[in-house]
Amino acid sequence: LKIVEDKAESKKRVAGELAALRAAEPRLRAAFKMMAGSSDPALVQAAVIGTGQMGNAADASWIESLLDHPRAAVRESAAVALGRMGDGGISSLMKAAKSRSPRTRAMAAVGAGFGTSAAAANVLAVGLEDEDPMVVAAALTALRSPIDAWAGQVPSLKMKAARRLNQATGRDLDINIRLLLAP
Repeated sequence: LKIVEDKAESKKRVAGELAALRAAEPRLRAAFKMMAGSSDPALVQAAVIGTGQMGNAADASWIESLLDHPRAAVRESAAVALGRMGDGGISSLMKAAKSRSPRTRAMAAVGAGFGTSAAAANVLAVGLEDEDPMVVAAALTALRSPIDAWAGQVPSLKMKAARRLNQATGRDLDINIRLLLAP
């Protein structure tokens, strides 16, 4: 009987903590957005990570701009945060996948690799068709550890990847070498 009471008390405590976190979320999101404007890259990265953990799609617009940040850690954190926002972050990742910048397109593939929406596979498909080997390599890397949300689409993505690798030219040799050397 004591165990049942402890479980009930534990559930009640956890429910109270979750309610307190939900109530604090708007203030936290506002604080993270303010931190993202800092000149300190570590603060910006922390703000993006925290926001990404909350997964509120309304934050995608300001995080999207950080895909072009000068610091790699901030860019990667922004990509992952957008992926974790589910469908709300996918439109930002798809926009990035069509950027003029190969670095931004590669970040879109990285973010899609962490995507919690089946639509993340669409971003990876765009990355697999990219002309830049760095972007294709980022999309291929994401395929190595699929997320449940889009894992069912991995066979078709692998077929797309195989077709892309069959079209490899001397300029694309870098893709094949990275794949052969990868653990």
